[in-house]
Amino acid sequence: MNKAKFTEGPWKMDKRGESLIGKNDRAVGVWSCGLTGVNKSVEAVANSKLIAFSPEMYEMLERYVKLVEDDREEEFLSSYREIKSLLEKAVGEL
Repeated sequence: MNKAKFTEGPWKMDKRGESLIGKNDRAVGVWSCGLTGVNKSVEAVANSKLIAFSPEMYEMLERYVKLVEDDREEEFLSSYREIKSLLEKAVGEL
């Protein structure tokens, strides 16, 4: 599997909640999610939270695929718990 070329995580929203910041406090290439001024909708904030966790989700899914390919059943439950926690973070508070 080829490794995707994206800004390394973790990502977070800036202090104003208007843009996404990647590792080493560098801006991520997503500049507008409808988060500025009066356009800051509940949906835009939820989308930003999901986007902010996408590097972690990608890495977790990549590890899970490797477990399946290597037939390592004993680690599936642990991975399941990590995936569940990551999904909860993506829709919860940052």
